Amino acid sequence: MLKTNDTPNSEVQLPATMATINTIEKEWQEENAPTPTNSAVAPNPSTLTPDGRTLESIIGASAYANLEAIYENRGQNMADTVTISPLETVGHIEVQNDEEGNAKYLVFYDEAGDNITQTVFREMGISSEGNMTQVIGESALKFTQLMSKSNLSNQVEGANQWSPSSMGNALDPKFQNYLSTFAATQRRTQLNDQLKQLRALMLSLNDVFAFDDYRHLEAFMAAWMMKDSTCRLSGVPGTGKTTVIECAATLLANSYGYNTGTRICAPRDYELSEGDEDKVFNSNTSSSNIYAPTVFPNGQQYNISYGNLSKPEIKELWETWRFNKWQEPKSIAGNYLYAGKDASMKSFVLPSGSYLYNYEYLKPLTDSGREKVALPPEAFRNLLLNHYYADVPYNFDINDTNTWPEVVNGLIQIPEGAAKKRIVKPVEIMNAEGVMDFSSIIEIQDGEKSFPMQLSTPEMDKTRVSDLLNTITTVTNRDATAFIQDYLNKSGLDALYTDAGRNEGYWLREFLLETCYDSRANPDKSAGGQNYASISQEMIAEIGIAKVDYEKRADEVLYGMEIRETASFDPAKGAQVSTFDFEPTPRPIVTQPVKFFNEANRSKAGMEDAILGLIAEKKVEYRGREFQSPNFVAWMDTNPHQKGNDLAFTDRIDMELLFKSVSMGGRYNIMSGKGGGVPVLELVKKMAQTNAVSPLRFTDLRAMWDYIGDNKSGIQMVQPG
Repeated sequence: MLKTNDTPNSEVQLPATMATINTIEKEWQEENAPTPTNSAVAPNPSTLTPDGRTLESIIGASAYANLEAIYENRGQNMADTVTISPLETVGHIEVQNDEEGNAKYLVFYDEAGDNITQTVFREMGISSEGNMTQVIGESALKFTQLMSKSNLSNQVEGANQWSPSSMGNALDPKFQNYLSTFAATQRRTQLNDQLKQLRALMLSLNDVFAFDDYRHLEAFMAAWMMKDSTCRLSGVPGTGKTTVIECAATLLANSYGYNTGTRICAPRDYELSEGDEDKVFNSNTSSSNIYAPTVFPNGQQYNISYGNLSKPEIKELWETWRFNKWQEPKSIAGNYLYAGKDASMKSFVLPSGSYLYNYEYLKPLTDSGREKVALPPEAFRNLLLNHYYADVPYNFDINDTNTWPEVVNGLIQIPEGAAKKRIVKPVEIMNAEGVMDFSSIIEIQDGEKSFPMQLSTPEMDKTRVSDLLNTITTVTNRDATAFIQDYLNKSGLDALYTDAGRNEGYWLREFLLETCYDSRANPDKSAGGQNYASISQEMIAEIGIAKVDYEKRADEVLYGMEIRETASFDPAKGAQVSTFDFEPTPRPIVTQPVKFFNEANRSKAGMEDAILGLIAEKKVEYRGREFQSPNFVAWMDTNPHQKGNDLAFTDRIDMELLFKSVSMGGRYNIMSGKGGGVPVLELVKKMAQTNAVSPLRFTDLRAMWDYIGDNKSGIQMVQPG
């Protein structure tokens, strides 16, 4: 940096001195020639985008993501206030100090050394009033503060030290101060909303179950709010211990939409480049949106293949996916993005959610009172998840026809014992005119090569979908194509698609939730009546139950054994042979997040040791295999007249609630204000009503656990000072 009172005057320099200066200047110019790193300061105009994302190349991905978050918090669009102007004429920039030695002014020079500060002002649209000044007779930009550790400060040595990350590191503290201030208010709002929702859920539970005292209800809810905790319910048979667990799980870890059919999901870290939307959405005969997904054979339920130690990534993806909600695609300025990445390098291609439908599907009427069409859950599933698929050799590459399989009589030929994989693509199924023409089998062709793909659920054909749209038009008194057009306008797509694992079916799912409802909740008994028991069983699928008695061993309660046929090469025979493997598998009490040990004090010592490992370490071991449990809340019920548990086992119990036995008159007084029906079914019935309380998914419960337990961003158990 140069001070204003010792700037050299070139007019009085000796020739030898000038030669030295020229040499130094030449070396400086060579050192500061534009490089792939520092040339990003002035981006090529052709790379500028309307949303201002070129800014990321100047301040780095981290600072850009924080700045983007600030704009989102303020409800603004960055592109409306951030502009980037290329300054191709700038040779170098000098920082001038004031009389007190503080960095105060910027002076812009072109490559010939002429002052172009005023030109820069005009090109960047900066007002000269209060910003322009004169320093030693030259125009200069006056600024208020030099950012600590920025590339213009003396804390960064060398002219070639510039990089987007270092500039971002200088800006991040300022951004973080704003975000932390905003987040404090945001956290208070979040906490307030969560407390309101918990309060509503507590009241719903209290409406259907007879707690002796309101404090017991609060203690019971507190047990649900403790991550990886164990609570024991003690009381004689008939006091409702099992019932209250099922009721609470319906409200706090609801599994409505839980399914165990085959599902497909985009592989971990799957991404597409910006502009590759046609690789997600395209016509039914196109090959561009074909891809190889990860297959979950049993949907949200554990499968024996997850024990394959050579491919742990499949189980890891399943663990991440199985509690997922469906997510609305990312949007910027009202435009939804289906390919590319954001500033934090997160892909815009989202995995599909795991639960087939949400609680809107349970309600026969919309919030405005409009009727909906009764649709069986299996029809909902067959329509939403219908897709084209084919099993091909493992080396198949859609872009290389040399790897395409041989086809004989319309069947893909795969040599016996050869590795294979599944390829899929969504169905373009509805547009503004109604149902599109799609067939059960399509032919993918490239030149002389071709292969067939077939529908996963061929029974959901064009006729069935057309019948559904006609019924929607009749029941809702609105043309079904008008509903479709609403979602086409919102999504920016030309058609609605079924789902093939990459969230392609999000808008079709929204259309079905708005126009259809679960036929099991049909209020018209003449049309089949209600089947709330079936809905209730689906809602409590996140509970893993272990019924304990004196005769059972640990492997009968916690683990299972499955026989699996595998093919392998036998060098002795010189051929592929089939063998049968005995594979240990965990039972739902291990894999599910809500664990219920029924009659826990009827266990043997070996059983207690196995359960102790599960609740203390979240894993169990059987025949050399370890099985992990997700974060959980464990419940045990015991009868006081039975034997007690071992002391080491009892020590792992965090809370105990006593369900007292009351007299007939006392029980009548408690139940007199209740619904009178089966408590769990009464909850389901209330949820089917308009404006009913919305229960939590397990992922919501887990978010509450994290919020409560995180002292930095959540509730601080110990207040500072």
